[in-house]
Amino acid sequence: MVKEKMNKQQLYERMNDLKRYSFVLLALSSFLYLGLVLPENNVIQTDQHQIVTTIVSLIFIGSSLLCLKRSFYYRKLIQEEDN
Repeated sequence: MVKEKMNKQQLYERMNDLKRYSFVLLALSSFLYLGLVLPENNVIQTDQHQIVTTIVSLIFIGSSLLCLKRSFYYRKLIQEEDN
């Protein structure tokens, strides 16, 4: 990866933003999964609905992991800049 020319404050802000995105995506995916698991008496869920909800939930979890990985990368850059 190419090191981006940013100062320490910008790196720190970007790292925190990515952590927040990661937690929001994780919360959203768990909310969708709970909606899939908890039964609802009046609504009949088709197999297609369950598959789509599962795929979207997995995409959110994957995006959350990518944001967290990028956040760790920025933290590493900050630590290297300190040394």
